[in-house]
Amino acid sequence: MSATAGRDGAERAGSVTDADRLTALRFAIGRPGWRVEALTTARGEAFLRITTTDQGTGAVRAWSVTRTREGLLVGDGTSGERLLAVPAMREALVEIWEATVGAAAD
Repeated sequence: MSATAGRDGAERAGSVTDADRLTALRFAIGRPGWRVEALTTARGEAFLRITTTDQGTGAVRAWSVTRTREGLLVGDGTSGERLLAVPAMREALVEIWEATVGAAAD
């Protein structure tokens, strides 16, 4: 997957970057049941779908991470809710991890 960059190398809003994808893959390696997929919307905008599986119940949740002008937008694909915009992929992944761990603790 390659993100769209301008002449100055800046990434276009609406496309996650290769660096975003690699960061997500590295984060998912140590978490059983996590899967990272690089996908594209009908409008050609790249985003990440991250699925998590609860190791106790087997329940699967889907998340989306898209780049906006405000930062990376984390969306809960299961409920359809947008969680928040964060400035960096690591923060997006921590938000997903905390939501997953918090749901498993309930």
